Amino acid sequence: MVYNKSFAHQVLREHIEKTYARINFRESWRNLPELPSSEEILQDVSWQDTEAPEEPLDYQKLAEPKEFDPRLPHNNIDGAWDSKEDYLGFHYQILREDAVAPLRQSVAEFKRNNEMEDTQDTSIYTDVHLVGIQLCHLGPAFRIEFSSDRAGKRIRWEQSSRLTQGSLVCLSPTSDMFRTVCKVGTVAARPIEGGLDRDPPQVDLFFGDDEDIILNPVDSYVMIQARVGFFEAYRHVLVALQKLTTEESPYIEKYLIQLDKNILPPDHIKERPYLDLRSIAISSNEHLSALTDEEEENLCHVDVLKEFPNLPKSGMDDSQLAACKRMLTQSLAIVQGPPGTGKTFTSIQALKVMLCNRRDGPIIVAAQTNHALDQLLTHISGFEDNFVRLGSRCDKGNATILARTLYELRQTNKDMKARHFTGYRSAANAHDAMVLSIEKLLSDITEEDLLSGRVLLECNILSQEHFDSFFEPGWSSSLDEGDESIDPLLSLRMPRTPGINRNLEIEDPDQEFEQLQEVEVEVQAKENKESLSGTWIPLRRGYTGKVKSRRFKGKNDPRNILAKTESLFDIPEKYRGAVYCYWEKLYYDQLTRKLSEKLATYQNSMRSLKMAKWTRDVEFIDHIGTKVIGCTTTGLSKYRGLLSALNPSILLIEEAAETLEANVTASIIPSLEQVILVGDHRQLTANTTLDRFMSHPYFMSISLFERLVNNGMGYTMLNKQRRMIPEVRELLCIDPEPFYVNLHDHPNVLDRVNHRPPVPGMRFDSFFFSHRWQERRDVNMSCYNAPEAEMVAGLFNYLVINGIKPDKITVLTYYNGQRKLLLKELSRRVTSVIAPYFKVYTVDAYQGEENEVILLSLVRGNPFNSVGFLRSKNRVVVALSRAQRGLYIFGNALTVAGQEGENGCREKLWIPILLHLLDEERFASNLPISTSDQSNGEKPYYKFVSSPQKRELSPEKGRHAWDTWDPVRSDNEINQERLEREMLASESNPNPEDLVFEETHKPVTFVNGKRVVGPRIQNIIPRIQSSNAISGNENENPSSGNEILGNDNAITLGNNGISSSANSVIPNNDEVPNHIRKVIHTTNGVTSSSDVTSSSNGIGSSSNGAVTNNGITAPQGSGGEMLNFTNDDFVFLEGLLKYEEVEGVVDIVGIITTR
Repeated sequence: MVYNKSFAHQVLREHIEKTYARINFRESWRNLPELPSSEEILQDVSWQDTEAPEEPLDYQKLAEPKEFDPRLPHNNIDGAWDSKEDYLGFHYQILREDAVAPLRQSVAEFKRNNEMEDTQDTSIYTDVHLVGIQLCHLGPAFRIEFSSDRAGKRIRWEQSSRLTQGSLVCLSPTSDMFRTVCKVGTVAARPIEGGLDRDPPQVDLFFGDDEDIILNPVDSYVMIQARVGFFEAYRHVLVALQKLTTEESPYIEKYLIQLDKNILPPDHIKERPYLDLRSIAISSNEHLSALTDEEEENLCHVDVLKEFPNLPKSGMDDSQLAACKRMLTQSLAIVQGPPGTGKTFTSIQALKVMLCNRRDGPIIVAAQTNHALDQLLTHISGFEDNFVRLGSRCDKGNATILARTLYELRQTNKDMKARHFTGYRSAANAHDAMVLSIEKLLSDITEEDLLSGRVLLECNILSQEHFDSFFEPGWSSSLDEGDESIDPLLSLRMPRTPGINRNLEIEDPDQEFEQLQEVEVEVQAKENKESLSGTWIPLRRGYTGKVKSRRFKGKNDPRNILAKTESLFDIPEKYRGAVYCYWEKLYYDQLTRKLSEKLATYQNSMRSLKMAKWTRDVEFIDHIGTKVIGCTTTGLSKYRGLLSALNPSILLIEEAAETLEANVTASIIPSLEQVILVGDHRQLTANTTLDRFMSHPYFMSISLFERLVNNGMGYTMLNKQRRMIPEVRELLCIDPEPFYVNLHDHPNVLDRVNHRPPVPGMRFDSFFFSHRWQERRDVNMSCYNAPEAEMVAGLFNYLVINGIKPDKITVLTYYNGQRKLLLKELSRRVTSVIAPYFKVYTVDAYQGEENEVILLSLVRGNPFNSVGFLRSKNRVVVALSRAQRGLYIFGNALTVAGQEGENGCREKLWIPILLHLLDEERFASNLPISTSDQSNGEKPYYKFVSSPQKRELSPEKGRHAWDTWDPVRSDNEINQERLEREMLASESNPNPEDLVFEETHKPVTFVNGKRVVGPRIQNIIPRIQSSNAISGNENENPSSGNEILGNDNAITLGNNGISSSANSVIPNNDEVPNHIRKVIHTTNGVTSSSDVTSSSNGIGSSSNGAVTNNGITAPQGSGGEMLNFTNDDFVFLEGLLKYEEVEGVVDIVGIITTR
């Protein structure tokens, strides 16, 4: 649609003045203010359950199910919504609660214990005093100073998530402590230099209600901030949802609410379906001349509503062409792009066609993160340079994008201001006049002195008689410290906010700092910083007459004293401080009322100024002929009025499956004819602050993208990946429940010479290193695993020594605690000359990224099979799909595979992956590396690394060292050990210390010392690692605890742990004898046992055999001894336990044999 000036003015006025907010709607949520009220914060929270930690600790159990707020509606993810009001109401109320509840909970916790220290979720600031007011274009910002002593550490503000710009805070007088008074505000600015780096630190606040402003610098407050969540990320979306209720929204009604599967072409395509496709007919590295004249003629006028041409020279595969057609021809286009399939490339191709055939209005493109947005705009800049980037948080190293921010474009086109933006200057002048008026009102309290008698007289606080007494002999208003005629109580210095305790330990950088940077930036635009540089009015009082620990009531009340006194000189000195406090309170009460009235006019001037500013920006964007506008999904709501005024018809959102549905819905403005959603609902999902909103009955983790796909709306999936080598891609496509069906490899990833060469120094390009190391938790309750971190750091160093550049290796983990430990280990092991920095990220922070080699640290290891984040399918997909050439996974496979689902059965998330790796011989408790003696020209041979040690190996004779690890074992050494085991198996009475317990889904045994299984059978062997692990003491009983397979049965062994048969060597049969096995049937975690028979040639055991959480227990049998195999004795050597469910019963086959 074409830009229309009068229409633009109307749209801007509706958004800025919020005219719809004057209507008294039936639904209460439509009338709520932008910032929460004090009533919202102080309301009773007794019905709420406290948010559980990320998962229960080993000793914690969730005894009761979560309760749900009866006031909140439930989500409808299956089928259509009943009405637009229900749909918008649900999303508004859940988002509002998600934004406000953390602060409410923090206040409630503080009210229960006013002396509490900072916690992981709550920051408390005491001795809060007002020091001044900044009158800027965004409103009056109140600067406060405060003490952060309750943090218990010195805060590193430049790397802290505390008091980030836009954060929600609340204040209460120290005399009230949130019993009745709660003033709600947001952080207006947090300058480090001259602000937070001061002693005490200072920060600027905006208050939501003019009645909440504070003016008396003597008053002391306590301030609370919830450290989880970020209000600014919700604020503009909430306002946009309220605005949507007043707009005609046929698009939302048809597709988002009614789920109409009859998706029509957008109006501009229905009217003119003939498009020029030459811009995508050839690949980017070829010139248009590569087309023949006939081909070029056929492509310049194509009816895209009919058959789409093949475009063999375009570089697009069939699925990308199909997706491109959908993007061009459907008013709601959904494109799913699995990892490496070219989502952004496909979007760019569609945008090329749209821009080549553009008729009116700019195209809006958006992404969830600033990084993804900059990548998209960088691609666009390759063929279209007339674009504008809203928001200033772009990559400062990307000069192309930086130059196209709205702020920079305005600075480079200053000559246009005089011609087009005179209205802005007029509004700015009116605003400046209002600022001067407020400055004059506050002028009497800007000096470091007491209030003058004349000021008190003019405010009718002093009578004329009392004022005249100021000039009587013996009374002084100079209040010098040497003036003995005035009681010292009247000249007490105002108590300063305590300074920083320099003896405190420095606080660690916040885990959430990087994520907060991403959402905080929308309020840090340069135009905002410019606005905060308004008129500064200092309000610090140098002296006060405040009297501590004295109460003046009855006849000593200041009012009674003044009523009975004609001359102020007659007031006893001990009461003068109290009298002055009384005057001061009356003055500030009166001043606050006057300022509130002024601020109402000031707010009007601000809206007029914002109206003029946005009008200037809209006219500027239209004047320079902007074709594309880019912003984040948060920016879509923040700049909704500006975008609406430009009348765009096309909106493309990347990372749509990672964006909350409300964010997408709020961005759909009335002029849109076409919405394109590009993403992958199999990767990271949308997130809320409170975990309870992610699942039933709210399902906020399900994005609009995923809801539409799940409800049968048409979409196209890209199916040819260009990132991963095949053996890594296979991990995403394993039956019976593959993450992706019909995902294929592009020829480039099959080229192991030019495009995906093998990882040097490694026997395999993908591998799962399984260990038995246990996790720990840091002070923030985040998991870490120190031995695993050492192992990963050792491999990193080894790969670098073998020629992989450090920046080509990324280390991923699921936990911030492990991330910090990994950085520490890498810094310790790898010299900064080799690697000045390391790419170490959490899985959640690495969505959309890739690298040549990925080292994945799973962290978890515990006897309860608790896996936390590893249970998330979406996170698993992201973790496994980042590697181009090599993927090396480190984890405790017993814990990972042992996780239970809600029905008590084992989860099938990791088990198929581990079984596949085992079947491919890429799974073991030692990591095979390749090396050679280059000086002798030897061919590579393989060594195995199994555990970290604290000594170094230096490279000798051309061999590459594995820094700080055990001497590795060659294949010859392993073969020798295998021969020794075969010899042991031939003995009639082998040592019990040599027992091996195998668990598998089919009979497995050793024949002449070799494992006999079918060609496709996978299994695990928890093996005794040392003789010290086995005890023959009858009195040793397994400790109680949570069972893995059961706790009331055990395997009974004969003499010395082996059945009393004459021969314990299994005949060399091709098939495993049926009589040599023990079947344990497990249903929902309850274990029963069937008997195991024994023959003269077999290894047998008595009935009642099972595995407890402590391992294998051998109770006393016929002449047998009690054996206790603990969990610490088990280590994976060859594989993983596989469970096959038959009619709800899980069969596990176990066997005792010798090694």
